[in-house]
Amino acid sequence: AIDFQRITHPDDLGGDLALVQRLVAGEIPAYDLEKRYLRKDGATVRVLLTVTLARDAAGAPRFFIAPIQALEPRRRAESELESFFETSPDLLAILGEGGRFVRLNRAWETTLGFTRAELDARTIVDLLPPEDASRNHALALALHRGETVRAARYRFRHAAGHWVWVEWNASRHGDGQIFCVGRDVTERKTLEQAL
Repeated sequence: AIDFQRITHPDDLGGDLALVQRLVAGEIPAYDLEKRYLRKDGATVRVLLTVTLARDAAGAPRFFIAPIQALEPRRRAESELESFFETSPDLLAILGEGGRFVRLNRAWETTLGFTRAELDARTIVDLLPPEDASRNHALALALHRGETVRAARYRFRHAAGHWVWVEWNASRHGDGQIFCVGRDVTERKTLEQAL
Protein backbone atom coordinates (compact mmCIF):
# COMPACT_ATOMS: atom_id res chain seq x y z
CA ALA A 1 0.00 0.00 0.00
CA ILE A 2 3.04 2.33 0.04
CA ASP A 3 5.59 3.29 -2.60
CA PHE A 4 9.39 3.34 -2.36
CA GLN A 5 9.42 7.12 -1.94
CA ARG A 6 7.66 6.87 1.43
CA ILE A 7 10.09 4.31 2.82
CA THR A 8 13.26 5.93 1.40
CA HIS A 9 15.23 8.17 3.76
CA PRO A 10 14.52 11.79 2.73
CA ASP A 11 18.25 12.54 2.25
CA ASP A 12 18.57 9.65 -0.23
CA LEU A 13 15.36 10.19 -2.19
CA GLY A 14 16.63 12.85 -4.63
CA GLY A 15 19.51 10.74 -5.90
CA ASP A 16 17.31 7.67 -6.25
CA LEU A 17 14.62 9.57 -8.21
CA ALA A 18 17.23 11.09 -10.54
CA LEU A 19 18.52 7.59 -11.37
CA VAL A 20 14.96 6.33 -11.91
CA GLN A 21 14.36 9.14 -14.41
CA ARG A 22 17.57 8.31 -16.30
CA LEU A 23 16.58 4.62 -16.35
CA VAL A 24 13.08 5.35 -17.69
CA ALA A 25 14.56 7.73 -20.30
CA GLY A 26 16.85 4.93 -21.51
CA GLU A 27 20.04 6.83 -20.62
CA ILE A 28 21.29 3.96 -18.43
CA PRO A 29 20.45 0.24 -18.56
CA ALA A 30 20.47 -0.24 -14.75
CA TYR A 31 21.89 1.27 -11.60
CA ASP A 32 23.30 0.25 -8.22
CA LEU A 33 22.78 2.49 -5.23
CA GLU A 34 23.55 2.32 -1.54
CA LYS A 35 20.69 3.98 0.25
CA ARG A 36 18.70 4.02 3.46
CA TYR A 37 15.19 2.77 3.91
CA LEU A 38 13.01 3.70 6.86
CA ARG A 39 11.59 0.93 8.97
CA LYS A 40 8.08 1.12 10.37
CA ASP A 41 9.54 2.11 13.77
CA GLY A 42 11.54 4.97 12.14
CA ALA A 43 14.96 3.28 12.29
CA THR A 44 17.09 3.27 9.15
CA VAL A 45 18.28 0.22 7.25
CA ARG A 46 21.21 0.52 4.83
CA VAL A 47 20.74 -1.46 1.63
CA LEU A 48 22.32 -2.03 -1.74
CA LEU A 49 19.68 -1.56 -4.39
CA THR A 50 20.12 -2.81 -7.97
CA VAL A 51 17.45 -1.56 -10.34
CA THR A 52 16.60 -2.57 -13.90
CA LEU A 53 13.53 -1.82 -15.96
CA ALA A 54 11.35 -4.34 -17.81
CA ARG A 55 9.88 -2.91 -20.98
CA ASP A 56 7.11 -4.15 -23.27
CA ALA A 57 7.57 -5.04 -26.95
CA ALA A 58 7.16 -1.39 -27.92
CA GLY A 59 9.86 -0.33 -25.45
CA ALA A 60 7.51 1.30 -22.95
CA PRO A 61 8.33 0.77 -19.25
CA ARG A 62 6.31 -2.05 -17.65
CA PHE A 63 7.83 -2.48 -14.21
CA PHE A 64 11.02 -2.16 -12.20
CA ILE A 65 13.06 -5.15 -11.03
CA ALA A 66 14.89 -4.18 -7.86
CA PRO A 67 16.67 -6.77 -5.74
CA ILE A 68 17.53 -5.27 -2.37
CA GLN A 69 20.38 -6.51 -0.20
CA ALA A 70 20.61 -5.47 3.45
CA LEU A 71 24.13 -4.17 4.07
CA GLU A 72 24.17 -4.46 7.85
CA PRO A 73 25.18 -8.16 8.00
CA ARG A 74 27.91 -7.59 5.40
CA ARG A 75 29.18 -4.46 7.14
CA ARG A 76 29.23 -6.27 10.48
CA ALA A 77 31.21 -9.15 8.93
CA GLU A 78 33.63 -6.68 7.29
CA SER A 79 34.11 -4.89 10.61
CA GLU A 80 34.78 -8.16 12.42
CA LEU A 81 37.27 -9.22 9.75
CA GLU A 82 39.01 -5.84 9.95
CA SER A 83 39.29 -6.13 13.75
CA PHE A 84 40.67 -9.66 13.46
CA PHE A 85 43.15 -8.57 10.77
CA GLU A 86 44.41 -5.59 12.76
CA THR A 87 44.70 -7.31 16.16
CA SER A 88 46.77 -10.27 14.96
CA PRO A 89 50.34 -10.22 16.33
CA ASP A 90 51.41 -11.99 13.12
CA LEU A 91 52.32 -10.05 9.99
CA LEU A 92 49.35 -10.31 7.62
CA ALA A 93 49.56 -8.99 4.09
CA ILE A 94 47.93 -9.12 0.70
CA LEU A 95 50.39 -8.45 -2.10
CA GLY A 96 49.56 -7.28 -5.59
CA GLU A 97 51.54 -6.99 -8.78
CA GLY A 98 55.27 -6.55 -8.29
CA GLY A 99 55.05 -7.34 -4.58
CA ARG A 100 53.19 -4.11 -3.78
CA PHE A 101 51.28 -4.06 -0.52
CA VAL A 102 47.54 -4.09 -1.23
CA ARG A 103 46.78 -4.47 2.45
CA LEU A 104 48.82 -5.05 5.59
CA ASN A 105 48.13 -5.04 9.28
CA ARG A 106 49.54 -3.08 12.21
CA ALA A 107 51.99 -5.88 13.13
CA TRP A 108 54.19 -4.77 10.20
CA GLU A 109 54.74 -1.43 11.90
CA THR A 110 55.47 -2.88 15.33
CA THR A 111 57.71 -5.67 14.00
CA LEU A 112 59.71 -3.74 11.40
CA GLY A 113 59.54 -0.18 12.76
CA PHE A 114 58.35 1.43 9.51
CA THR A 115 55.18 3.54 9.40
CA ARG A 116 52.31 2.34 7.25
CA ALA A 117 52.97 5.17 4.78
CA GLU A 118 56.61 4.07 4.47
CA LEU A 119 55.54 0.48 3.86
CA ASP A 120 52.90 1.54 1.32
CA ALA A 121 55.67 3.28 -0.66
CA ARG A 122 57.73 0.07 -0.85
CA THR A 123 57.36 -3.43 -2.24
CA ILE A 124 58.00 -6.48 -0.11
CA VAL A 125 61.21 -7.07 -2.10
CA ASP A 126 62.51 -3.67 -0.94
CA LEU A 127 62.57 -5.05 2.59
CA LEU A 128 64.61 -8.16 1.73
CA PRO A 129 68.41 -8.34 1.48
CA PRO A 130 69.72 -8.04 -2.12
CA GLU A 131 71.91 -11.12 -1.65
CA ASP A 132 68.75 -13.23 -1.24
CA ALA A 133 67.45 -12.22 -4.69
CA SER A 134 67.74 -15.69 -6.28
CA ARG A 135 65.96 -17.28 -3.33
CA ASN A 136 63.22 -14.64 -3.51
CA HIS A 137 62.85 -15.27 -7.25
CA ALA A 138 62.42 -19.02 -6.62
CA LEU A 139 59.70 -18.29 -4.06
CA ALA A 140 57.91 -15.96 -6.51
CA LEU A 141 58.01 -18.65 -9.22
CA ALA A 142 56.58 -21.27 -6.83
CA LEU A 143 53.72 -18.94 -5.92
CA HIS A 144 53.11 -18.11 -9.57
CA ARG A 145 52.74 -21.86 -10.28
CA GLY A 146 50.04 -21.96 -7.60
CA GLU A 147 52.13 -23.69 -4.95
CA THR A 148 51.58 -22.85 -1.30
CA VAL A 149 54.77 -21.88 0.51
CA ARG A 150 54.98 -22.98 4.14
CA ALA A 151 57.48 -22.18 6.90
CA ALA A 152 59.87 -20.26 4.62
CA ARG A 153 62.28 -18.10 6.62
CA TYR A 154 63.38 -14.72 5.30
CA ARG A 155 65.26 -11.75 6.69
CA PHE A 156 63.47 -8.40 6.61
CA ARG A 157 65.14 -5.05 7.11
CA HIS A 158 64.03 -3.18 10.22
CA ALA A 159 63.71 0.61 10.01
CA ALA A 160 66.63 0.83 12.47
CA GLY A 161 68.86 -1.11 10.05
CA HIS A 162 69.09 -4.56 11.64
CA TRP A 163 67.50 -7.75 10.27
CA VAL A 164 64.35 -9.45 11.54
CA TRP A 165 63.81 -13.13 10.71
CA VAL A 166 60.26 -13.89 9.62
CA GLU A 167 58.78 -17.34 9.00
CA TRP A 168 56.21 -17.25 6.17
CA ASN A 169 53.23 -19.06 4.78
CA ALA A 170 52.03 -17.68 1.44
CA SER A 171 49.65 -18.65 -1.33
CA ARG A 172 48.47 -17.15 -4.60
CA HIS A 173 44.78 -16.63 -5.24
CA GLY A 174 42.86 -16.64 -8.51
CA ASP A 175 43.06 -12.88 -9.00
CA GLY A 176 46.86 -13.03 -8.77
CA GLN A 177 47.10 -11.58 -5.28
CA ILE A 178 49.42 -13.25 -2.76
CA PHE A 179 48.11 -13.83 0.76
CA CYS A 180 50.91 -13.91 3.34
CA VAL A 181 51.13 -14.70 7.05
CA GLY A 182 54.46 -14.16 8.78
CA ARG A 183 55.78 -14.50 12.31
CA ASP A 184 58.85 -12.89 13.84
CA VAL A 185 61.20 -15.79 14.66
CA THR A 186 64.35 -13.71 15.27
CA GLU A 187 64.72 -14.94 18.85
CA ARG A 188 64.29 -18.58 17.80
CA LYS A 189 66.79 -18.13 14.94
CA THR A 190 69.32 -16.54 17.32
CA LEU A 191 68.98 -19.47 19.73
CA GLU A 192 69.36 -22.00 16.90
CA GLN A 193 72.52 -20.27 15.69
CA ALA A 194 73.90 -20.17 19.26
CA LEU A 195 73.28 -23.91 19.66
